[in-house]
Amino acid sequence: MTSNDARATLVRATDSKLIIDEEKRATYEGNYDPTWNIGVVPNGGYTLAIVLHCAHDFVKRRIGKQQEHLFSCNATYLGKVSADLPYTVEVRLLKPGRNTSVLEADILQNSGKQGSSVVCTRVSCIFADFTALRSDPITGQFSFLPNEPFGNTAPLLMDPNDRSKEKPWYPKHKVPTKIVDEKAQEKTKEDEGRLTVVQSMHFPQEEVSAEDMIGHNLTAIAFYMDMTVTWKSMMPPKAKEVSGGRTDFWFPTMTLSIEIAHPIPTYALQNIVTKAKTTFLHQGHWSFEIEIWSHPSDAEKLQLPKGVNSILLAVSRQTALSMSMAVNKKKSSKL
Repeated sequence: MTSNDARATLVRATDSKLIIDEEKRATYEGNYDPTWNIGVVPNGGYTLAIVLHCAHDFVKRRIGKQQEHLFSCNATYLGKVSADLPYTVEVRLLKPGRNTSVLEADILQNSGKQGSSVVCTRVSCIFADFTALRSDPITGQFSFLPNEPFGNTAPLLMDPNDRSKEKPWYPKHKVPTKIVDEKAQEKTKEDEGRLTVVQSMHFPQEEVSAEDMIGHNLTAIAFYMDMTVTWKSMMPPKAKEVSGGRTDFWFPTMTLSIEIAHPIPTYALQNIVTKAKTTFLHQGHWSFEIEIWSHPSDAEKLQLPKGVNSILLAVSRQTALSMSMAVNKKKSSKL
Protein backbone atom coordinates (compact mmCIF):
# COMPACT_ATOMS: atom_id res chain seq x y z
CA MET A 1 0.00 0.00 0.00
CA THR A 2 2.20 2.81 -1.30
CA SER A 3 1.41 6.44 -2.00
CA ASN A 4 3.40 6.97 -5.19
CA ASP A 5 1.18 8.45 -7.94
CA ALA A 6 3.41 6.84 -10.57
CA ARG A 7 2.17 3.37 -9.66
CA ALA A 8 0.74 1.17 -12.39
CA THR A 9 -2.90 1.66 -13.35
CA LEU A 10 -4.15 -1.49 -11.64
CA VAL A 11 -2.29 -0.97 -8.37
CA ARG A 12 -3.54 2.59 -8.23
CA ALA A 13 -7.14 1.49 -8.88
CA THR A 14 -7.12 -0.96 -5.96
CA ASP A 15 -5.15 1.05 -3.41
CA SER A 16 -6.73 1.06 0.04
CA LYS A 17 -5.75 2.65 3.36
CA LEU A 18 -4.99 0.39 6.32
CA ILE A 19 -6.95 1.70 9.33
CA ILE A 20 -6.99 -1.27 11.76
CA ASP A 21 -4.07 -3.68 12.00
CA GLU A 22 -4.19 -6.65 14.38
CA GLU A 23 -2.54 -10.07 14.47
CA LYS A 24 -5.50 -11.94 12.97
CA ARG A 25 -7.55 -9.21 11.34
CA ALA A 26 -7.19 -5.93 9.47
CA THR A 27 -9.50 -3.27 8.07
CA TYR A 28 -8.94 -1.14 4.98
CA GLU A 29 -10.82 1.79 3.45
CA GLY A 30 -10.88 3.16 -0.08
CA ASN A 31 -12.84 4.56 -3.00
CA TYR A 32 -13.75 3.01 -6.33
CA ASP A 33 -12.02 4.24 -9.47
CA PRO A 34 -14.86 5.27 -11.85
CA THR A 35 -12.93 3.89 -14.83
CA TRP A 36 -13.85 0.32 -13.94
CA ASN A 37 -17.60 0.64 -13.51
CA ILE A 38 -20.40 -0.76 -15.66
CA GLY A 39 -23.01 1.97 -15.40
CA VAL A 40 -22.76 2.83 -11.72
CA VAL A 41 -21.84 -0.65 -10.50
CA PRO A 42 -18.15 -1.63 -10.14
CA ASN A 43 -16.98 -4.47 -12.36
CA GLY A 44 -17.09 -7.82 -10.50
CA GLY A 45 -13.46 -8.59 -11.23
CA TYR A 46 -12.50 -5.11 -10.04
CA THR A 47 -14.28 -5.64 -6.71
CA LEU A 48 -12.51 -8.97 -6.26
CA ALA A 49 -9.19 -7.35 -7.17
CA ILE A 50 -9.63 -4.79 -4.38
CA VAL A 51 -10.27 -7.54 -1.83
CA LEU A 52 -7.33 -9.65 -3.04
CA HIS A 53 -5.03 -6.65 -2.92
CA CYS A 54 -5.95 -6.08 0.74
CA ALA A 55 -5.69 -9.78 1.60
CA HIS A 56 -2.28 -9.96 -0.04
CA ASP A 57 -1.09 -6.95 1.95
CA PHE A 58 -2.24 -8.63 5.18
CA VAL A 59 -0.50 -11.92 4.32
CA LYS A 60 2.73 -10.19 3.38
CA ARG A 61 2.86 -8.27 6.67
CA ARG A 62 1.40 -10.76 9.15
CA ILE A 63 2.32 -14.19 7.76
CA GLY A 64 5.36 -13.53 5.62
CA LYS A 65 6.34 -13.02 2.00
CA GLN A 66 6.92 -16.75 1.54
CA GLN A 67 3.12 -17.22 1.48
CA GLU A 68 2.19 -14.16 -0.58
CA HIS A 69 1.13 -16.21 -3.61
CA LEU A 70 -2.59 -16.81 -4.03
CA PHE A 71 -3.51 -20.49 -4.33
CA SER A 72 -7.27 -20.14 -4.88
CA CYS A 73 -10.19 -17.89 -4.01
CA ASN A 74 -13.96 -17.85 -4.28
CA ALA A 75 -16.08 -14.70 -4.23
CA THR A 76 -19.81 -14.51 -3.65
CA TYR A 77 -21.54 -11.26 -4.56
CA LEU A 78 -24.25 -10.75 -1.96
CA GLY A 79 -25.61 -7.30 -2.62
CA LYS A 80 -25.52 -4.07 -4.60
CA VAL A 81 -22.33 -2.02 -4.66
CA SER A 82 -22.22 1.68 -5.46
CA ALA A 83 -19.28 3.32 -7.17
CA ASP A 84 -20.30 6.59 -5.53
CA LEU A 85 -19.69 5.39 -1.95
CA PRO A 86 -16.43 4.52 -0.17
CA TYR A 87 -15.86 0.89 0.74
CA THR A 88 -14.42 -0.97 3.71
CA VAL A 89 -12.55 -4.27 3.43
CA GLU A 90 -12.30 -6.51 6.49
CA VAL A 91 -9.69 -9.29 6.33
CA ARG A 92 -9.70 -12.18 8.84
CA LEU A 93 -7.12 -14.93 9.27
CA LEU A 94 -9.06 -18.17 9.76
CA LYS A 95 -6.26 -20.74 9.73
CA PRO A 96 -2.53 -20.00 9.61
CA GLY A 97 -0.30 -22.81 8.38
CA ARG A 98 3.30 -23.65 7.63
CA ASN A 99 2.84 -23.68 3.84
CA THR A 100 -0.75 -22.49 3.36
CA SER A 101 -3.04 -20.08 5.20
CA VAL A 102 -6.79 -19.53 4.88
CA LEU A 103 -8.35 -16.07 4.98
CA GLU A 104 -11.82 -14.61 4.65
CA ALA A 105 -12.49 -11.06 3.53
CA ASP A 106 -15.59 -8.90 3.12
CA ILE A 107 -16.13 -5.69 1.22
CA LEU A 108 -18.75 -3.52 2.91
CA GLN A 109 -20.58 -0.27 2.21
CA ASN A 110 -22.88 1.97 4.18
CA SER A 111 -26.51 0.97 3.62
CA GLY A 112 -27.79 4.46 4.37
CA LYS A 113 -29.99 3.11 7.17
CA GLN A 114 -28.82 4.61 10.46
CA GLY A 115 -25.24 4.42 9.28
CA SER A 116 -25.12 0.62 9.26
CA SER A 117 -22.81 -1.28 6.88
CA VAL A 118 -23.75 -4.32 4.83
CA VAL A 119 -21.56 -7.03 3.33
CA CYS A 120 -21.59 -6.67 -0.47
CA THR A 121 -19.05 -9.34 -1.39
CA ARG A 122 -17.49 -12.16 0.63
CA VAL A 123 -14.26 -13.82 -0.45
CA SER A 124 -12.56 -16.92 0.92
CA CYS A 125 -8.96 -17.36 -0.18
CA ILE A 126 -5.94 -19.56 0.36
CA PHE A 127 -2.41 -18.18 0.16
CA ALA A 128 0.51 -20.57 -0.18
CA ASP A 129 4.25 -21.03 -0.29
CA PHE A 130 4.49 -22.40 -3.83
CA THR A 131 8.20 -23.11 -3.47
CA ALA A 132 7.55 -25.53 -0.61
CA LEU A 133 4.59 -27.14 -2.36
CA ARG A 134 6.48 -27.68 -5.62
CA SER A 135 9.59 -29.10 -3.92
CA ASP A 136 7.71 -32.14 -2.64
CA PRO A 137 9.27 -35.09 -4.58
CA ILE A 138 6.01 -37.06 -4.62
CA THR A 139 3.41 -34.43 -5.54
CA GLY A 140 5.82 -33.01 -8.10
CA GLN A 141 5.29 -36.12 -10.21
CA PHE A 142 1.56 -35.46 -10.54
CA SER A 143 1.72 -32.84 -13.26
CA PHE A 144 0.69 -32.56 -16.89
CA LEU A 145 3.65 -30.76 -18.44
CA PRO A 146 3.27 -28.63 -21.61
CA ASN A 147 5.18 -31.00 -23.89
CA GLU A 148 3.43 -34.15 -22.67
CA PRO A 149 0.43 -35.80 -24.43
CA PHE A 150 -2.07 -34.68 -21.80
CA GLY A 151 -0.56 -31.26 -21.27
CA ASN A 152 -2.61 -28.14 -21.90
CA THR A 153 -2.27 -26.55 -25.33
CA ALA A 154 -1.95 -22.80 -25.64
CA PRO A 155 -5.10 -21.44 -27.33
CA LEU A 156 -3.56 -18.58 -29.35
CA LEU A 157 -3.14 -19.31 -33.08
CA MET A 158 -2.63 -15.78 -34.41
CA ASP A 159 0.73 -14.06 -34.69
CA PRO A 160 1.28 -12.68 -31.15
CA ASN A 161 3.13 -9.68 -32.58
CA ASP A 162 0.28 -8.66 -34.89
CA ARG A 163 -1.71 -5.93 -33.11
CA SER A 164 -3.35 -4.46 -36.21
CA LYS A 165 -6.85 -5.50 -35.02
CA GLU A 166 -6.40 -4.19 -31.49
CA LYS A 167 -9.49 -2.59 -29.91
CA PRO A 168 -10.43 -1.19 -26.48
CA TRP A 169 -12.01 -3.75 -24.18
CA TYR A 170 -14.91 -1.36 -23.63
CA PRO A 171 -15.65 1.68 -25.85
CA LYS A 172 -15.10 4.25 -23.10
CA HIS A 173 -11.92 2.53 -21.88
CA LYS A 174 -8.51 2.64 -23.50
CA VAL A 175 -7.17 0.05 -21.05
CA PRO A 176 -7.04 -2.82 -21.42
CA THR A 177 -7.13 -3.49 -25.14
CA LYS A 178 -7.91 -6.82 -26.80
CA ILE A 179 -7.27 -8.68 -30.05
CA VAL A 180 -9.73 -11.44 -30.90
CA ASP A 181 -8.18 -14.62 -32.31
CA GLU A 182 -10.85 -15.70 -34.79
CA LYS A 183 -8.85 -18.69 -36.05
CA ALA A 184 -8.57 -20.15 -32.55
CA GLN A 185 -12.28 -19.63 -31.93
CA GLU A 186 -13.23 -21.41 -35.14
CA LYS A 187 -10.88 -24.30 -34.36
CA THR A 188 -12.40 -24.80 -30.92
CA LYS A 189 -15.86 -24.67 -32.41
CA GLU A 190 -14.92 -27.38 -34.92
CA ASP A 191 -13.02 -29.59 -32.45
CA GLU A 192 -15.31 -29.26 -29.43
CA GLY A 193 -18.55 -27.91 -30.86
CA ARG A 194 -18.36 -25.19 -28.23
CA LEU A 195 -18.60 -21.41 -28.49
CA THR A 196 -15.45 -19.75 -27.19
CA VAL A 197 -13.72 -16.37 -27.04
CA VAL A 198 -9.95 -16.47 -27.50
CA GLN A 199 -8.02 -13.22 -27.41
CA SER A 200 -4.83 -11.52 -26.31
CA MET A 201 -5.23 -8.61 -23.90
CA HIS A 202 -2.87 -5.76 -23.15
CA PHE A 203 -2.45 -3.09 -20.49
CA PRO A 204 -0.14 -0.12 -21.16
CA GLN A 205 3.48 -0.84 -20.35
CA GLU A 206 4.14 0.75 -16.96
CA GLU A 207 6.85 0.40 -14.38
CA VAL A 208 5.80 -1.72 -11.41
CA SER A 209 7.99 -1.77 -8.31
CA ALA A 210 9.14 -5.05 -6.77
CA GLU A 211 7.08 -4.18 -3.69
CA ASP A 212 3.91 -3.86 -5.78
CA MET A 213 4.58 -6.71 -8.23
CA ILE A 214 2.57 -9.57 -6.70
CA GLY A 215 -0.25 -7.20 -5.73
CA HIS A 216 -0.29 -5.88 -9.31
CA ASN A 217 -0.46 -9.37 -10.78
CA LEU A 218 -3.21 -10.55 -8.42
CA THR A 219 -5.16 -7.49 -9.49
CA ALA A 220 -4.42 -8.17 -13.17
CA ILE A 221 -5.61 -11.78 -12.95
CA ALA A 222 -8.92 -10.76 -11.34
CA PHE A 223 -9.40 -8.03 -13.97
CA TYR A 224 -8.62 -10.33 -16.88
CA MET A 225 -10.97 -13.01 -15.57
CA ASP A 226 -13.90 -10.61 -15.72
CA MET A 227 -12.91 -8.73 -18.87
CA THR A 228 -12.32 -11.71 -21.10
CA VAL A 229 -15.83 -12.01 -22.44
CA THR A 230 -17.96 -9.61 -24.40
CA TRP A 231 -20.98 -11.35 -22.99
CA LYS A 232 -23.45 -10.13 -25.59
CA SER A 233 -21.28 -11.54 -28.39
CA MET A 234 -21.74 -15.01 -26.91
CA MET A 235 -25.51 -14.84 -26.78
CA PRO A 236 -27.09 -17.50 -28.99
CA PRO A 237 -29.01 -16.24 -32.07
CA LYS A 238 -32.32 -17.17 -30.45
CA ALA A 239 -31.63 -14.86 -27.50
CA LYS A 240 -30.87 -11.99 -29.86
CA GLU A 241 -34.13 -12.63 -31.71
CA VAL A 242 -36.16 -12.72 -28.49
CA SER A 243 -34.56 -9.48 -27.30
CA GLY A 244 -35.39 -7.76 -30.59
CA GLY A 245 -31.72 -7.33 -31.41
CA ARG A 246 -31.03 -5.41 -28.21
CA THR A 247 -27.43 -5.34 -27.06
CA ASP A 248 -27.73 -3.10 -23.98
CA PHE A 249 -27.43 -5.95 -21.50
CA TRP A 250 -25.80 -5.91 -18.09
CA PHE A 251 -24.37 -9.10 -16.60
CA PRO A 252 -24.02 -8.74 -12.81
CA THR A 253 -21.57 -11.25 -11.36
CA MET A 254 -22.97 -13.70 -8.79
CA THR A 255 -19.90 -15.85 -8.13
CA LEU A 256 -16.30 -15.68 -9.34
CA SER A 257 -13.64 -18.23 -8.42
CA ILE A 258 -9.96 -18.35 -9.35
CA GLU A 259 -7.50 -21.23 -9.12
CA ILE A 260 -3.85 -20.47 -9.71
CA ALA A 261 -2.24 -23.05 -12.00
CA HIS A 262 1.29 -21.64 -11.91
CA PRO A 263 3.16 -19.48 -9.38
CA ILE A 264 2.38 -15.83 -10.01
CA PRO A 265 5.11 -14.44 -12.32
CA THR A 266 7.64 -11.97 -11.00
CA TYR A 267 7.17 -9.63 -13.98
CA ALA A 268 4.16 -7.38 -14.54
CA LEU A 269 1.27 -9.20 -16.25
CA GLN A 270 0.53 -6.55 -18.85
CA ASN A 271 0.14 -8.97 -21.77
CA ILE A 272 -2.01 -12.07 -21.49
CA VAL A 273 -3.92 -14.67 -23.51
CA THR A 274 -7.44 -15.59 -22.44
CA LYS A 275 -9.84 -18.34 -23.43
CA ALA A 276 -13.46 -18.32 -22.26
CA LYS A 277 -16.13 -20.91 -22.95
CA THR A 278 -19.74 -21.15 -21.89
CA THR A 279 -20.74 -24.18 -19.88
CA PHE A 280 -24.44 -23.37 -19.82
CA LEU A 281 -27.01 -20.63 -20.27
CA HIS A 282 -30.39 -21.21 -18.64
CA GLN A 283 -33.10 -18.57 -18.32
CA GLY A 284 -30.53 -15.80 -18.41
CA HIS A 285 -28.21 -17.54 -15.92
CA TRP A 286 -24.72 -17.70 -17.40
CA SER A 287 -21.81 -19.93 -16.44
CA PHE A 288 -18.34 -19.44 -17.91
CA GLU A 289 -14.98 -21.13 -17.58
CA ILE A 290 -12.05 -18.82 -18.26
CA GLU A 291 -8.38 -19.64 -18.74
CA ILE A 292 -5.54 -17.16 -18.35
CA TRP A 293 -2.35 -17.95 -20.28
CA SER A 294 0.98 -16.20 -20.37
CA HIS A 295 1.59 -14.23 -23.55
CA PRO A 296 4.13 -15.66 -26.04
CA SER A 297 6.11 -12.42 -25.84
CA ASP A 298 6.89 -13.25 -22.19
CA ALA A 299 8.25 -16.76 -22.81
CA GLU A 300 11.83 -15.69 -22.10
CA LYS A 301 10.84 -14.02 -18.83
CA LEU A 302 9.26 -17.29 -17.67
CA GLN A 303 12.26 -19.33 -18.86
CA LEU A 304 9.96 -21.77 -20.64
CA PRO A 305 11.40 -24.96 -22.19
CA LYS A 306 12.13 -25.10 -25.90
CA GLY A 307 9.00 -25.43 -28.00
CA VAL A 308 6.74 -23.91 -25.32
CA ASN A 309 5.89 -20.22 -25.61
CA SER A 310 2.83 -19.97 -23.35
CA ILE A 311 1.67 -21.66 -20.13
CA LEU A 312 -1.58 -21.80 -18.21
CA LEU A 313 -1.47 -19.37 -15.27
CA ALA A 314 -4.97 -19.55 -13.81
CA VAL A 315 -8.46 -20.94 -14.33
CA SER A 316 -11.70 -19.27 -13.33
CA ARG A 317 -15.38 -20.07 -13.18
CA GLN A 318 -17.95 -17.30 -13.18
CA THR A 319 -21.73 -17.19 -12.94
CA ALA A 320 -23.74 -14.11 -13.84
CA LEU A 321 -27.28 -13.03 -14.59
CA SER A 322 -28.57 -11.36 -17.75
CA MET A 323 -30.35 -8.08 -17.10
CA SER A 324 -31.31 -5.02 -19.07
CA MET A 325 -28.96 -2.08 -18.63
CA ALA A 326 -32.09 -0.07 -17.86
CA VAL A 327 -32.28 -1.91 -14.52
CA ASN A 328 -28.77 -0.75 -13.69
CA LYS A 329 -29.58 2.85 -14.57
CA LYS A 330 -32.94 2.78 -12.79
CA LYS A 331 -31.44 1.49 -9.57
CA SER A 332 -28.40 3.75 -9.66
CA SER A 333 -30.20 6.55 -7.86
CA LYS A 334 -31.20 4.17 -5.08
CA LEU A 335 -27.77 2.70 -4.39
